[in-house]
Amino acid sequence: WLVDLVTESFSEFLDVEGNSAWTDLVTDLTGIAYDPIREALYVLSQESRVVVHSNLDGEIIGVPLDLRSYSSSVEGITFYPESGDLWIASEPNRFFRFVRTRDGSDQFCNTVAPTTAPVPTTASPTLPLPTPDMVINEVAVYNNNISVCNGTDWIELYNEGSGPALLANYTVLVNDQEYDLSMQEGEEEMELAAKEFLVVCSDDGYFDFLIEPYDIVSLADETGSIVSTTTVGNVTEGLSWSRRTNGTEGAFFEASLQFTPAATNVFPVHPTQVPWQSCGVQRKEYGYLCEYQFDSFVVFPMSPNPEFSAAAFDGRYCSLLLTGDEGFVFDFSIPLDGVSSSELERTVQIIGGSSDTEGSCFYYDETTQEQKYVYVDERERTVSLCDFPTRDEQDGGFLYRDSNCTTIGLTEEQALLQSSRSENEGFEGVACDPANQRLFVVQERRPMKIWLVDLVT
Repeated sequence: WLVDLVTESFSEFLDVEGNSAWTDLVTDLTGIAYDPIREALYVLSQESRVVVHSNLDGEIIGVPLDLRSYSSSVEGITFYPESGDLWIASEPNRFFRFVRTRDGSDQFCNTVAPTTAPVPTTASPTLPLPTPDMVINEVAVYNNNISVCNGTDWIELYNEGSGPALLANYTVLVNDQEYDLSMQEGEEEMELAAKEFLVVCSDDGYFDFLIEPYDIVSLADETGSIVSTTTVGNVTEGLSWSRRTNGTEGAFFEASLQFTPAATNVFPVHPTQVPWQSCGVQRKEYGYLCEYQFDSFVVFPMSPNPEFSAAAFDGRYCSLLLTGDEGFVFDFSIPLDGVSSSELERTVQIIGGSSDTEGSCFYYDETTQEQKYVYVDERERTVSLCDFPTRDEQDGGFLYRDSNCTTIGLTEEQALLQSSRSENEGFEGVACDPANQRLFVVQERRPMKIWLVDLVT
């Protein structure tokens, strides 16, 4: 398992320190996770006690997840691939589980819940009036079908309400450019019936929008309020950015298999994660942070305290690996229905290095079908890719960095550019992206930064 250090090494991916949108939210970086389906990052801050959701351009998505009510020492973050549950590890010995219990609609996520209970009424009950509920349902980027909108980009709207919607009351926005639907020819007084679709085509006239990945497409009502919005993902030609319309996933968007103008969206069935995940989970896209709610936590009684600093999902056993002080890695079985019945299966100690092990993740090479346990050493500012022992190995209680791992780090020039020489302000987290043969590494502070490591296997 080779890493070409001549042409592929550390490069700066995101300068968090120099980005005011980030520094308004975080004062340090302690963990990172990656969503391979939506190509997004989830970054953890211990001091600010938040999780920040970002696309790969560093643009923050939605609102952060506030962790101030749960722990002051959050350091590790990972997801359960099949459910999309968010797991967070905390010093000294705590582990938290957040689940997606909301439908993900933009209106829900941006609406503040009432702080007082409604006043009961003795009035006679009345049947609710039919009302429209307009949403963006599909966005065609790089449309290659000449029979639809003459091959131009298009936006599909859907009325999922119980009554008709007057189109003159709605405006489509592509980033900051507004397009009044009443300007569509012949539709000044047109109504869109309940459970019906409308395809808005780009043209050479008024509707001259051009949509690209990471553009924001929104729908506003007559008051100017945004009733539906989505940030277009990194879709390629022949795929559209589509809204899931069934079940509890209401407003989740992802790349669909094909363009489906004025019809139900069609999505791929995500295959089993990878062959080495013998527990048989399937990968699922993760959610927006506003959709997550605290579910449960568990305290692992150990002496001395393990000081959890990292969390990684081990797909071989559907287990959770929590990394602690002195290079100890704790292998816990984690039931999908909660964490209270978790059991410690074994303990593995990393031998070698400074033993200041921090963030971790699992990397799977589809070509060789090899899997690597990846972790960072904060003091050394290094990343190690290791053959992690199986549970049935005779010497499975130890991982020897010199013989079981490939270790890489910053070049001398990059190290000299670090404003902080403190051993306790180095690498804190790592996220694996095997499909693109790369790693994302977070540096805690001075400067706060996300590094990119490209791997050649």
